[in-house]
Amino acid sequence: MLQRKQFLRLFSGLIVLLVVINGVTWISWPLRKSTLDKHFRPEENAPEYAGWDGGICNHLLDCYTLGTWEFNPGLTKTMIHERREVDKNILENLGFPRELHREDGRCGQINRLFPSGLPSLCDEESERPCCNEATGLCGNSNADCLCPYCKDFSKYFAAELAEWKPSSQECPFELFQSESICALLDEHVSDLVFIGDSFIGHLFLTLTLLITGDPIRGALRSTLSEEEKEQCSGEMQFFPGKHSCHLKLIRDWEELDANQLCNGKPVRFKSHFVEAYNVNQFPSAVKTVKNLLGKRKAIIVLGAGIHIHLNATMVIEKYLVPFLSLIANSDDDRPLLIWANIHQVDNFLTSDSVKNYSPIAKFNKEMAKFCRARNIPVFESSMVTRDIKSNDGQHVGYGGNMAKVQILLNYLKSHFETCQSSEY
Repeated sequence: MLQRKQFLRLFSGLIVLLVVINGVTWISWPLRKSTLDKHFRPEENAPEYAGWDGGICNHLLDCYTLGTWEFNPGLTKTMIHERREVDKNILENLGFPRELHREDGRCGQINRLFPSGLPSLCDEESERPCCNEATGLCGNSNADCLCPYCKDFSKYFAAELAEWKPSSQECPFELFQSESICALLDEHVSDLVFIGDSFIGHLFLTLTLLITGDPIRGALRSTLSEEEKEQCSGEMQFFPGKHSCHLKLIRDWEELDANQLCNGKPVRFKSHFVEAYNVNQFPSAVKTVKNLLGKRKAIIVLGAGIHIHLNATMVIEKYLVPFLSLIANSDDDRPLLIWANIHQVDNFLTSDSVKNYSPIAKFNKEMAKFCRARNIPVFESSMVTRDIKSNDGQHVGYGGNMAKVQILLNYLKSHFETCQSSEY
């Protein structure tokens, strides 16, 4: 009997020891792995996407979208002030007041601007940059800046004054210019097609400005008058405004003059933008995908949702599923599909942020779940855009889109030249 009790005690002790050891191992295991491991972990039992292989490279985008902004070296107060004047000009062009704050220091939904009727923010340059919506007053104390319905407007900055830097050394990051873009695409890509809403159109626009080496007029149609080109030059290319500049942009690189693309050198790749932001436009998007089947190195960057009431089910059923069916049923070479989730901006009142963020975050989560389960790369850019200024409360300008395009180009370079799944 004694031996049996001793055995049970010994056995119980071994069990406890194993549990403790296993617990320590389980707790310490993630610390021994790469800090980015969770972002590269493939979906369990994920069905193979009907494009390139799944696995680590389909999570490579996360490596580039985790990072921080660093202000440009030598940035001065004068440069910051000049940038703010540019932003005020953009606001005016969009039909907004040049100043979004009141002189009496009141803010919030109950304190509106006259005559626009917009809710008042707080002056980021003042000593009271924080809006406390509970009191309706601008301030600078913790009670004004850190409460649940407070917003510190001094923390938001113009992306044009900074550069995006991925956090991990595992993600080699270079700043692409016209020559390096041409070399990358000419070697690895036949067609780079952007399909979706204005967020996706801005990616095509920014890439066009980069590859032409002309950020001032690089995406404007050559048939425009000199007056129209002047009205829509520079950053006005990103905003519709009173001159409807969004209607004066090229949508296909074949519209560029021969010497605008890669300094006139012959290239084998093409790129264009297909506007398809609602259900009625989906057939044209499907037609575009059909035309890409059989092209050995085609890439599709796809994104929509804002104009479809953030209805993930509808986007999946009416948009993505037809695309995937076409690709899966094709015996020809298959394009790579990249889904771009909706970016988020935050430089407005907390009450508006709460109202806008929740449905966008829910939509992005549902879309990411669907795509990742099928090894479709997901471009999550909210970490990139959240702390930068948006002039219209939705879109980002040249600086924010430049960061997103540089991320996309670096992802493609690593995908092609590092990942085994880049083999065709």
